[in-house]
Amino acid sequence: SAAGFTSAIFPLVGILGSLFLGTISDKLLIRKKFIVLAKVGLALSFIGISYFYVQNNYMMLAVLLALAGFFAYGASSVTYALVADTVSDKEIGLANGLVIGIGMIVGGTIVPLLIGGVKDFLSSYTLGFIVIAGYLLAFLIAILVLAKDVRSANVSNGEVTEEVETI
Repeated sequence: SAAGFTSAIFPLVGILGSLFLGTISDKLLIRKKFIVLAKVGLALSFIGISYFYVQNNYMMLAVLLALAGFFAYGASSVTYALVADTVSDKEIGLANGLVIGIGMIVGGTIVPLLIGGVKDFLSSYTLGFIVIAGYLLAFLIAILVLAKDVRSANVSNGEVTEEVETI
């Protein structure tokens, strides 16, 4: 059915985003820039979703849901790599557990409640998606301010040195 396909497109394209952004991030040893790119793409996707929802343009909704999945899952894989680069080897599991746990609480509980509450109050999903886009942009600012720069190994002449990525 169309509803089932539309629901499945977010995680299906998201898996591709996770593999694609994760692979490129690993090859270039760049993390924060990819997280920023993915969060901006996700926020813009939600703004587009709110616009095309009002227009009853379900084809564009499906396209934007796919893009949102690409950016959401892509940001996750790179975020886990950033965590692994930032903390000591003995803390990677705990740190990624915290990141995943917070993501599940926010994405799986708070966001649906927020969108549902806004929909109940205003009888429209549109503002709910715009609020979520605003949340994503606030998260983006937090990443830029709080996230540590990436440690990356640079092997030249048999020596391993650390480089710091800035954004």
